[in-house]
Amino acid sequence: MSNFFAIKRELALGETKLKGFKILLEILSARCPKKVAEVPYMFQRRKYGKSKLTFKEIINYVRDLYRLQKIYGN
Repeated sequence: MSNFFAIKRELALGETKLKGFKILLEILSARCPKKVAEVPYMFQRRKYGKSKLTFKEIINYVRDLYRLQKIYGN
């Protein structure tokens, strides 16, 4: 789960229903852009700090996937 993305301003306008790290997932579900591009990058070993990805965050992610399916149905 990475938090770096770039989108056109008009896609970001409006309210979001989810909280946390999944804002791009909601934008893609709600706005259904015609074109999406993925640019891969390589992670390197963490030098400082530690990951915020916990079991609780994984459960929240799965729950939010379910919520998005109910809200937007796509």
